[in-house]
Amino acid sequence: MRLSTILLLFLSATLTAQPEERLVNVYLYAADYAKEHKTVYLAKSNKGYHEIGLSKANIYGPFKTNVSEDGRLWLCQKQSPPPEAETKEEYIYPPIAEVKIPSSMKEPLLVLVPAEGEMRYKVLVLERSVTDFPMGSYKLVNFSSRKVRGMIGRTLTQVSAWNITTFDPSDNQDDRLKVQFQYEEGERWHTFGSTTWNNRTDKRTLLCAYISPDTGRMKIRGIPVKEPVKVPSKN
Repeated sequence: MRLSTILLLFLSATLTAQPEERLVNVYLYAADYAKEHKTVYLAKSNKGYHEIGLSKANIYGPFKTNVSEDGRLWLCQKQSPPPEAETKEEYIYPPIAEVKIPSSMKEPLLVLVPAEGEMRYKVLVLERSVTDFPMGSYKLVNFSSRKVRGMIGRTLTQVSAWNITTFDPSDNQDDRLKVQFQYEEGERWHTFGSTTWNNRTDKRTLLCAYISPDTGRMKIRGIPVKEPVKVPSKN
């Protein structure tokens, strides 16, 4: 049997048999799609997989699943076994994303952006609960290797590579706020987002800064964090 086939079967069997150490309800949001992977598969808490069509417009969930003893969770793709595989399974589910969920999180929200390599998504997990994400605030998730800063009205925020920061611009007096986002390259700052926002204190917003897999340019995408869309599993 080929080494690649053995690895696929081993990973699939490992995921299927992962210990039910902790039951969690997770939420998913994709800032962008990895090519040919707009749908991901998440192991159910009992048997089988949730089939989840990702969205750039909505947060989906909750999806009930189990995490490993050390808090790890895998998102998978669905494949037919290779012809030479000695298995009776109709499908295998190799992982395309991995994340570790802290045990202290009440409502883990998995934020996905495309990546190169076998793991087709990078994932950052943050708390969706209003206790840690109050009304009027923003969470800026930096999925790039560059430092990012933003000026929202008179509020300045900055976040290092592969990190998250929270800010609240609601103390600005203007109803409309000028907004600009920049990334650092060498000794220069380059603008990659410029717009105006309504100064709102009655919503929470998630911002994702990342490098587009299609153009190689920095992009930023925002989505209000409201009640998630409940999408039934297709399996």
